[in-house]
Amino acid sequence: MPTNFISEYIKIHENNVRELGEEDGNALFKYFTDTLLFITRMKLIQGELDLYEELYLKKIFPTTENYYTTKLKI
Repeated sequence: MPTNFISEYIKIHENNVRELGEEDGNALFKYFTDTLLFITRMKLIQGELDLYEELYLKKIFPTTENYYTTKLKI
């Protein structure tokens, strides 16, 4: 899978340079790469937020709150 992605990625770069020339092809490919990196980072951030929600908001915080309300009644 990663080798297929890398070979397709290289082909996109080569096609951009061949069709648009060196300067414009590299500029378009840089834009494509930056967009791909942005999307990847956003997916990673979303995954971290989902993990935070699942772990802390749904498990740890309610457990802690229940402990304090049941064990430390004043």
